[in-house]
Amino acid sequence: MSNPEQSRAAFAEAAISAYLARQPFAADRIEGIHQWWIDWQGQIESIELTAQALERLKAAGVVECMPFGHTRIWRAARRA
Repeated sequence: MSNPEQSRAAFAEAAISAYLARQPFAADRIEGIHQWWIDWQGQIESIELTAQALERLKAAGVVECMPFGHTRIWRAARRA
């Protein structure tokens, strides 16, 4: 991943984390997260950046992914 891509992925991670801090019970598909949770400030960004951000947040234990029908839903990780 190039430096500008890393910066945009980090921006997406921060935006997702901030959204979940405001809406802790939010859950959505990657498309909804990409469109509604992240304010791309008028830029057209690849959904791949959102996918990378979600995977990094998942590895950090911030979010979790659950199967839901034929898709996957992302939400804040639930602590046991």
